[in-house]
Formats: sequence, C-alpha cells, structure tokens
Amino acid sequence: MRTPADTDLMREIAMMALDRFGDDAGIVYQAHRQLLYAMDVDEAGKLLPRIQNSPLPVETILYAEMRQLCAENRTDEARARLARIRALENRERVEDWLPLKILGEDEQAEALMAELDAAGDIFALRSYLIYPAFDANPFPNLLEAYKGQGLEDREVIPPPFRCGR
Repeated sequence: MRTPADTDLMREIAMMALDRFGDDAGIVYQAHRQLLYAMDVDEAGKLLPRIQNSPLPVETILYAEMRQLCAENRTDEARARLARIRALENRERVEDWLPLKILGEDEQAEALMAELDAAGDIFALRSYLIYPAFDANPFPNLLEAYKGQGLEDREVIPPPFRCGR
C-alpha cells in the first residue's frame, strides 16, 4: 500500500476496517485517509461527518478536513484550516509539516525539517518516517544516523489528494 497503483487494495482494506471496527474514531480517520490515497474522494467524504463529530483531537479533525478539501480542489478552504491549526495552543512549529504537505507546500515543509536536522534532533525527525511523503534525503544528519538502513533509496510518495496537484 505504498504506491498509487495499490488503490483497489487500499479501498478494500479501508472498507474492511470500517465494517469490523467502524465505531472506532481512529479507524474511521485512518480509513478516510486511506480512501483519499486511493482517490476515492466521494467515499472518503461520506466519512468526514463521523470524524468531525468524534472525540478525536481538534487538530486531527482539521487534518482530515484539509485532506478532503484538497482532494475536492478547495484550496482556499484548506488553507483556512491551516490557519486554525496554527492558532491551536501547545503546538510546535514543526507540526506544520503535515498540513504543509497536504497543501502541496513541499519547500516550506522541508525547511521546517531542515531546522531539526541542523540542530541534530534526529529523534523528532525520525517520527516523520511513517509518512510516505517524507523524504529523508535533504537531511544529512538523519541520513548519517541511519546510514545503510535504506533511507537513501526510500520511495517518496506525495499525497495524491494534495492541493495543487
């Protein structure tokens, strides 16, 4: 499920998870994201009200809204969600990486991570390796810390639903 060619499998797994565990807000959130990676925008959109009315953190709900809005080519509304995310309390600036990637603002997102790499904060950087859109190559300290573990050859998959695609 790391390539855009796996859309049928992505959709199948998302729907199976919803059938089995659809009362779990976290599963609904992950299924929504998975359906958007499969570019099943309409089916993902049906899940959004369940996410919005869930006990998930506000920031998480805003991420889901941003993904859906970008998938629907509603960039201005997605940017408004970023402003709301930035207004939340107790956030680190580096947490803008994900919404910036959703918006297709790759250079800004990379600049945030470059600050961590320059500071040698490998622990914080490595937490982003779970994202298919995270490219480790611009970060020499991260690459050095994980030398020989495949980061150099990792396939980077931009979110297919991102704004400006």
